[in-house]
Amino acid sequence: ILLDSWSPDQRGGTGRAWDWEAARALLARRRVIFAGGLHPGNVGDVVRTFRPHGVDVSSGVESAVRVKAVDRVRAFVQAVREADGEG
Repeated sequence: ILLDSWSPDQRGGTGRAWDWEAARALLARRRVIFAGGLHPGNVGDVVRTFRPHGVDVSSGVESAVRVKAVDRVRAFVQAVREADGEG
């Protein structure tokens, strides 16, 4: 199950964080992928705290709208690996 933030005014990803704590009970029963509001500065904490099945990112690694920044993508992946004990 992919959990993401939503906005009635915006199509696609919003880049907004949501109350990840609200998913804790679901995490015990299902494979959950977190999306929404994740970026290199917070994804490590989210992975360490909640241990989701996966994480999804888009605007959290962009240098401009729809333009991914290679350094931000690398930092995001590194933060996930370190939080997961691989880095």
